Amino acid sequence: MGYLLRLSLCLLCLSLHSPLTTSSPYPNSSAQLCHEDERFAMLEFKNSLAINVSSSISQACARRGQVPYAKTASWKAAGSDCCQWDGVTCNPLTRHIIGLDLSCSELQGTIPANSTLFTLRHLRSLNLAFNDFYPSRISPEFGRFSRLKRLNLSTCFFTGKVPLTIAQLPQLASLDLSDNYYIDLKLNEFRELEMPDFNVIVRNLTGLRELYLDLVNVTSKATALSSLTNLSSLMALSLSGCGFSGPLPVWIWNITREICLSNNQFTGKLPSMVDISKLSQLTSFDLSGNSLEGKVPSWLFSLPSLKVLFLDFNQFSGQLTISEDVARASPLTNLSSLMSLSLSRCKFSGPLPVWILNVTQEIDLSDNQFTGKLPSMVDISKLSQLTSFDLSFNSLDGEVPS
Repeated sequence: MGYLLRLSLCLLCLSLHSPLTTSSPYPNSSAQLCHEDERFAMLEFKNSLAINVSSSISQACARRGQVPYAKTASWKAAGSDCCQWDGVTCNPLTRHIIGLDLSCSELQGTIPANSTLFTLRHLRSLNLAFNDFYPSRISPEFGRFSRLKRLNLSTCFFTGKVPLTIAQLPQLASLDLSDNYYIDLKLNEFRELEMPDFNVIVRNLTGLRELYLDLVNVTSKATALSSLTNLSSLMALSLSGCGFSGPLPVWIWNITREICLSNNQFTGKLPSMVDISKLSQLTSFDLSGNSLEGKVPSWLFSLPSLKVLFLDFNQFSGQLTISEDVARASPLTNLSSLMSLSLSRCKFSGPLPVWILNVTQEIDLSDNQFTGKLPSMVDISKLSQLTSFDLSFNSLDGEVPS
C-alpha cells in the first residue's frame, strides 16, 4: 500500500514539474496556430479580390440550393488562427492548410500567376467554384499543387486554354472545370474554356475518379473519348455540351456512380445487355439532348441505386415495359430510389408505365405518344415530396383522378 502511495506521489510531482508543452501534441505552443506565412498568403489572396453580393454567379449558386456568402469576411489579420477561418481546413498535427473551400463566396477579381494562393503548397483540396474570376485564365501555377487530390474550378468565368501543367498533379482524384464560359454582350462574343491538351492531361492523371468537363471545348474530339479508357478508376464522368458525336463508347458502362453525356450528338442505340453488377451503385444517368434511338432496354429499370434518369430530347421509341426476366430478377421496388425522371420529347408510346409512381420528386413524360388513363388510385405517401409532374402533349384520356 505504501509503495503505491509513493508511486502516485512521484507521478504527481513529475506532472507538476514537467513543461506544459508535454501535454500538447505540437512541438511548441505557437504551432497550435496556423503557420504565419500561410496566414499572410491567405490575407494577401483575400485582399486581391473584391466581394460582389449581387453577382449573377452568386444568384446561380443560390438557384442550386447553396447559400452564397463572403467566407473571407471572417479572415482577420490580428491574432487570429487561420485554421478557424471559414472555408479553411488544416492538418490537425502540422497545422498546415490542406483544404480551401471558397465556393459560393461572392468573390470577384482575377487570379494572376503571382497570386499568393499558389504558395499554399500543402493543399490537398481546392474549391473555388461559383465565383467571378473573369477575365482570368486558369494559371499554369495551379500545376504547383503537387499534393492536390481535389480541384474544383467550375462556374468561375475562366476562359482560354486549360494549361498543360494540370497534368503535373499526380495525386489528383477529382477534377471539375465545368461551366466556364463568358458571354460579352457589348462585343457580342462568346468566350469559352478550351482543352487542346486533353489527351496528354488524361494520360497523366491516371488516378482520376471524378471528371467534370461540361461545356469545355475539347478540341481533340476524334481521339479524346478513346483516351479516357486510360482512367480505370473513373467513377463519375460528365461531358455535357462538349460536342462529341458518334456511337456511345462501350467503356462508359464501367463507370460506377455518375454518367452524364447530355447535349452532345451521340447516335445509335443503348446496348441490349450490360453487366448490371458494375452499375449497382449508379446514382445518376443523363443522356438527354442527343440523337439516340431504339427501345430503352429493360436493364435500365433494374438499377437499385439510381436517383436521376434523364433521357429526354432523343429519338427513343416503343413502350416502357420491363421484361418478365428482369421483373423476376429485380422487382419494381428497386426503382424506389428514383427521385427525378425526364423522358420528354421522345417517341415513347403505349400505356404509362406503373413504375413511374415510384419516382419521388420530379416526373416529366411530356411530348410523347402515351395513351390510356391515369390510375384511379395511388399510394399518396410515396408522392408526398413530388414537386413536378408533367404529362402534357400525349394522348391520354379519361378523368383526372382526385
